[in-house]
Order: sequence, then structure tokens, then C-alpha cells
Amino acid sequence: PSRGRTMVVMMMMMIPAKGRLLRRVVVVLWYFAASRAVDAFRSTFIGNQAVVVGTQNGHHATLLLRAKGGGNGRTNRVDPRSLIREDDALQSELYARAAPLAPSPELSVEEVAKATVRGLQRRDTPHPMAGIERLYNFATYKCRKAVTARQGADSLERFVQYTETSPAIRPFIACDGVRWLDTPTIIEGTKTRGRLATIPVEIIARKGFRHPSGFERAGADDVKDEYETRRFVLRLEQQRRPPLQDCWLVDELLDVRHVFAGDMGNDAVAN
Repeated sequence: PSRGRTMVVMMMMMIPAKGRLLRRVVVVLWYFAASRAVDAFRSTFIGNQAVVVGTQNGHHATLLLRAKGGGNGRTNRVDPRSLIREDDALQSELYARAAPLAPSPELSVEEVAKATVRGLQRRDTPHPMAGIERLYNFATYKCRKAVTARQGADSLERFVQYTETSPAIRPFIACDGVRWLDTPTIIEGTKTRGRLATIPVEIIARKGFRHPSGFERAGADDVKDEYETRRFVLRLEQQRRPPLQDCWLVDELLDVRHVFAGDMGNDAVAN
């Protein structure tokens, strides 16, 4: 990362091998980071993908890697319904009812992430739009702008209005299942920012009869019992200044499939 600014780098590497080679690539990056005196370096694996975060001189960069293909070229597809825990509905209901609506220094990064995601899953528990209200309170100003297309960051009323149709939030609303794919990856704070955390999560939901664009799916009657999965990376930051000092806030909801689309276009998004 260059001095004087914060830069987020999102890259896709086409690696014609199984996930084990992806891990070797990450090992090489570890050695590179050590030779360049990078202050902190963390990696998290999500299936055949890896999220690598490095910091230097108070600035950070995120590198996203994906292994494509491998072996005999076959992909083992898992029925998304099998990924939903039997008690998922109960867990989401309990979290939505018990989770606080406002940040607190006593809340861990895991508690903030689960309260935010489960709250969106049960958006109207314990009262209408409670999940959206919780996200507004637990999101940084940058995150509020990102999920509302810069329209609803300044007030809760406008935030509620513009998250109704937000593509960044829609996958979480009333989803059928949530899977936490790894424990949080923490990068220690510096003199200029608080600690950073990344948490990978998978969302399982029934396919709707419409595409996110609003157009009806071809053969919509045949997809009512089909499910799909979406993977996200939650980035959180611990605040350094009052009035939210030491509180964890959601800084970004990163949809992994769009990051990896690159030159593959809609083919990558569809897969």
C-alpha cells in the first residue's frame, strides 16, 4: 500500500489447480510480505478462495484469490438445502430478539457480525424494520453510503427507504440459512485506526421467481423449490474515537462472487 492513503485491492487469479495450490500461493505471499516488512498479514480460506489482508505503515490492502478448475475438471455440487442447520430458524429468531440495537464496547466482533446478519435475516423482529435499524446503528458512514448508493447515509428514515431495494442487503433479508465459514481474522490497530476484522459467511436462500433486476426468471414455476448460496466477507473496524470508542462497526459487506467476476463477466456471477 502507498503512503498517505488507504487502498483496497481486489484481484482475481486464475489458478488451474485444486485448492492445495492456492494455499501454496498464499505461502509465497507470506514470504513476500515478510521480505517487504509488512506490519501484519492474515489469510482466510473459503473453499477454493482465499482472502489475504496486509497492513503497512497504517494502511491496508485486501487481496482476493480464487483457484479455478483442477483435477479432472469436475465440480462436486452440494444441494444448498443440506447446508441449512435444522435449528437455523430458531437461532435466527433468538438472535434477532436478544441482540442489541446499538453498538457497545462490551460486544465482541463475532457478536456484532451475528447480530447484524441475523437481524437482517429476521428484519421485522422484534419490531418492523428492526434489522435495518440495527444495521444502520452498527454500520460505518462509509458502509451506509455503499449499501444505499449514497442516498441514505445521513438519517435512519432515508436508510430504511433506500435499503428496501438495495442489492447489497437483499440476499440477507428472510434468507433460509446462515453459515459462518471461519473464525474472525483480526489485524491489530495502529496509531491511525482501530483493529480490523474479516469474517466469511455463506447465505442460503430459496430462488425467487424474479431475478435481482426484477425480471421474471425463465421457467419460474420450476424454481420455487430450488435454493442457491451466496458468499460474503464482512469487514469490521473497531472505533478509536468517542462516542463509539472501542465499538466494532461493520465497514463493508463484500459479495465475493462479484469481486471474482472480472473478465469472466456474467459467467462468474452465475457460478
